[in-house]
Amino acid sequence: MLSVLSCLCVLYAVWTWYLRNSSSPDRPPYLRGIFPVIGNSLLLLEGRNALFRHVINISRDCIKKGGVICGALGFHRYYIITNPQDALTAANSCLQKHFGYKWGKRWLGNSLIMSTGEIWKNQRRMIAPAFSLPILHGYLGVFNTKARELVEIVSTQTEPTFNILPYIKDVIFKILSKTVFGVDELDDKNFIKQYMNATDTILKNFVDRFNNPLLYSDFMYQLLGYKKIEDEIIRISSNMSDTIINAKRAALKASKSTIYSMNSKGAKYKSLLELLLELSEKNMLTNKEIKDEVNTFIVAGYDTCSIVLTYTLMCLGTYPEVQERVHEEIQTVFGDTDRDVEKEDLSHLLYTEAVIKETLRLYPPGPFLLRYCDKVVQLKNYKMPADTQLILNMYGMNRDPVWGPDAEHFRPDRWLDLKLEQSNAFGSFSIGKRICPGQHFALISLKTMIAHVIRHYRIRANIHKLKFRVDVLAVPISDCKVVLERRNNSLSKHHRNDL
Repeated sequence: MLSVLSCLCVLYAVWTWYLRNSSSPDRPPYLRGIFPVIGNSLLLLEGRNALFRHVINISRDCIKKGGVICGALGFHRYYIITNPQDALTAANSCLQKHFGYKWGKRWLGNSLIMSTGEIWKNQRRMIAPAFSLPILHGYLGVFNTKARELVEIVSTQTEPTFNILPYIKDVIFKILSKTVFGVDELDDKNFIKQYMNATDTILKNFVDRFNNPLLYSDFMYQLLGYKKIEDEIIRISSNMSDTIINAKRAALKASKSTIYSMNSKGAKYKSLLELLLELSEKNMLTNKEIKDEVNTFIVAGYDTCSIVLTYTLMCLGTYPEVQERVHEEIQTVFGDTDRDVEKEDLSHLLYTEAVIKETLRLYPPGPFLLRYCDKVVQLKNYKMPADTQLILNMYGMNRDPVWGPDAEHFRPDRWLDLKLEQSNAFGSFSIGKRICPGQHFALISLKTMIAHVIRHYRIRANIHKLKFRVDVLAVPISDCKVVLERRNNSLSKHHRNDL
């Protein structure tokens, strides 16, 4: 018994010395609930379902204490930031990934989301042309067609209240296949469903591993059966990326063309996958690197766009006065026609975009980002020491006092008169140099989808009843239930190009 007490005393002394000496002289206040040796680790014991609640509480604590606080998980020191100015400084200074990202290397390799340094810079330059505005506008034919498909699919619902998320996920996956990868729809629907389930499972595994320091050990991770599950998921993921890449290669071979895809307007363009394949022909990318990027953009694209569109439709169903303003704007732009959304229409859907951004502000798909600080970084009031883990708390940053006293309220009008300091406090697409390259893809596709859905349906929902958990992304625990009512207006048909 005496030896156990002695060990505990030694651990406490070492931990206290470490915390004191590893902090800068102007260290920020500590997160509530910090204990000797274990730090704030008790927050992780309740699992994934409780993690989102902790994100909310930590955000409020951080905002209350000035936007920067310090926490610890064992001997890992964490700086948690919600202050927009400090978050931008830290994001641009700390480009290295948190140690937990190494757990995804077997799945996503050294792809854009995982890489750092010169590798990341080269990858960013490489994919930029695939997300230029002329290319994205060329995707409008796909966006319109799949939006109409969603409108028709939900019309077959026999139950008055239903979970809309699975239908949206299916349509978003088809959009990604046709646009980002330039391939037609895959025939094996069961395979696609299996892939989607596998992706959800591996994201859950990552959060479980982060929450349980015992699983930081590769040996324990394997012993407790997690690696076996991961191996099967990686096999499914590899099959999916192989299927997409092989389908594209076969299409290119059949066309014998060096100019690859053609949109609904007849304009030629190169999708992201076509750019990657072109680089592989020049020996600038390996097949493994192409597969890693394909897997990355599938999970980063279909999951995030799906939940953002779902949450936006649920917000419209929760706030009928907002929904009617969106409908009025759509009628102003399109009249009583059922025509496609064109490039010129996008700039006129200002309030619709404001609704999407307000949804993203209150319900960011990525509530926080993890980075590693490898050098001393000067924040506004504090110095962040080297060898520090960093949590960029986007959930809290989107509710910073700069948004005003109604920061917790859903008010799309704030985006129509946005101040510069507020726009710099919007972190739902990340911030700084590593901001999401697909943000314009998301906004254009979402505006198109919403325009089609709202001119056909009146939505009823209650997003306040939705409960969330963190599976890397903030995902719903319960069904995303909506009620759709056909609007009484009679829309005239407009000629549409088939894809």
